[in-house]
Amino acid sequence: MDSPIRRILHPQAVAFVGANNNVTTMGTAQMGNIVDGGFPGRLYPIHPRLDQVLGVKAYRSLDELPEVPDLLVLVVRNEQVIELLDQAGRLGTKHAVVISGGFAEGDDAGQELQRKLISVIRSHGIRMIGPNCIGVLETRHPFNFTYFPYNVQPGLVGLASHSGTYLTHSFPLLRRLDVGLSAGLSLGNEADLDMVDALEYFEHDPHTKAVALYIEGFRRGRAFLKAARRLALKKPVVAMYVGGTPSGQSAAVGHTAAITSDDLLIDNMFRQAGIIRARGPEELYEVANCLALMPPMAGPNIGIITNSGGPAVTAADEAWRWGLRVPRLSESTMIQLRKHMPQTAVLKNPVDLTFTDRHELLLGLLPELLLADPLIDGLLIYGVFSVDFFATSASIKKLVPADVIEGLWTGQSELIDNLRRTIDSNGKPVVGVTMLDRSDRAIRALIDKDLPFFSSPERAVRALAALYSVHRWRALRSGA
Repeated sequence: MDSPIRRILHPQAVAFVGANNNVTTMGTAQMGNIVDGGFPGRLYPIHPRLDQVLGVKAYRSLDELPEVPDLLVLVVRNEQVIELLDQAGRLGTKHAVVISGGFAEGDDAGQELQRKLISVIRSHGIRMIGPNCIGVLETRHPFNFTYFPYNVQPGLVGLASHSGTYLTHSFPLLRRLDVGLSAGLSLGNEADLDMVDALEYFEHDPHTKAVALYIEGFRRGRAFLKAARRLALKKPVVAMYVGGTPSGQSAAVGHTAAITSDDLLIDNMFRQAGIIRARGPEELYEVANCLALMPPMAGPNIGIITNSGGPAVTAADEAWRWGLRVPRLSESTMIQLRKHMPQTAVLKNPVDLTFTDRHELLLGLLPELLLADPLIDGLLIYGVFSVDFFATSASIKKLVPADVIEGLWTGQSELIDNLRRTIDSNGKPVVGVTMLDRSDRAIRALIDKDLPFFSSPERAVRALAALYSVHRWRALRSGA
């Protein structure tokens, strides 16, 4: 499916107006991210006096360019925008992103300016994102002219946002959460392309497996509902909506001239559309990432594997709040547990190894047994850490030579590979909980094998509940 957003995310020749060599200006930082990000196309900065901008040959005007750019980016004063769009339209440019603010989000004069802007782009057949946005990001092309450099691996979550901050300022947060984006769209005032167009683009984008939305309002409510329903049947959709309270509505109108709706109405709309509602940016990103990586959960029954009682109790407690169950395991599973578990282990669900360094149980036998159990629909694992732990203590390190640690790591690495194969063969979702991070070799290896990890049992259970919601909504839609 051809999409104007696809054309904007994958240009071959870009004209950029509003950058110079002053690093404190917004346009300069944004163009710098194109230069530094490895954009494979041709970039043409436009500046009336400079011969070069950030080391790239500059042109005095759009008329002087050696070719017609297929995308125009504007980071200029609002009164310059319409003339530049008109000029680009006369040259034959068909796509634009207008970063500049001072349009419908402001006073009457700004609203009139936005009406003129719409008239100009329509007269030339230009499709546009903005105004009053922070740019777009495509992670595989790659193409980024948001304000922050994208320093996260390309991922599977497509993000569309009415807020530029929830796109570009979130990059450090995404890095901490180990969430990668396929693409990101800051939509701003949506004078032309809007959230509905974003849904339609992500529906057909092969690199996007789940979609995250930050929404302040709806300009085409029915079209949004229709597009979201269609998308949610193929790819999970998670959304954070603000503007459902009087104070939120007032703030949203001043931010992006949004058309807001009551909070309860939005909850009902999301339920109809199969959209999972998130209550904050961290929940938005990490639940969407989990939905992109794991299959839907076909029932409410979760198994919990742990080597520590507290997190297991917390997970079980939270499961109840989200409508999930922590059932008894089947008798055949219990027979196997009695045969293989240490004497100190708690043999029920949660299965608590108590503290043990037997990684072959935590990463090997236990996931195999519980995922094969017909009474279990999904799995939560707590307690993984790398064998490097044995070398963190100076006194113990003297007893364990480095080659021994590496030998232990080889064995643990094989268990991690086997766990991935077990997950793939069972088709049931698995999530991890850890208070460690990527600096731990085992956690890093599991994350790199697309096992989502969360920093608390509550957040992991929330993601499992979302996986079950996706299955339940699709089953209702299909009449199953």
